[in-house]
Amino acid sequence: MEPEHSLDNCSKSGFVIDTLVSSVDIVNSTKIQLQIMHKCPTIAIDKSDGIQLFLSEEAVDTEILTARSGEVNMMVGETEYSIGEQIKSVLKNGRIDSAVVEHKG
Repeated sequence: MEPEHSLDNCSKSGFVIDTLVSSVDIVNSTKIQLQIMHKCPTIAIDKSDGIQLFLSEEAVDTEILTARSGEVNMMVGETEYSIGEQIKSVLKNGRIDSAVVEHKG
C-alpha cells in the first residue's frame, strides 16, 4: 500500500494503482487514464482535461474532487459516468448554495 501519488504535468499517459491509503492528485495534465484496482479514498483533479477514471467495485466509495477541469469521466464496470464541469451558485438566506448544473438531452 502506498500513502499517495501525484501526477503533475502529464500528458497522454495511463496509470494503474493497486491500493492507496490517502490520495491521487492529478494536476496540469491532459488525456490521462487512471485505474484503481482496489482502494483509494480520494482522487483530486486540478487544472486537467480528458481524464478517464476506471474504478473497481471495491473503489466505488472513492471521493473525487475536481477544480478547473473538464472532460472527466468515470467507469465502474460497464457503466460510464460524466463528472460535472459547471457549478451554479446562488445566495440564499445569507449563504452560498452551489450545485452541479445537469444537462439533459
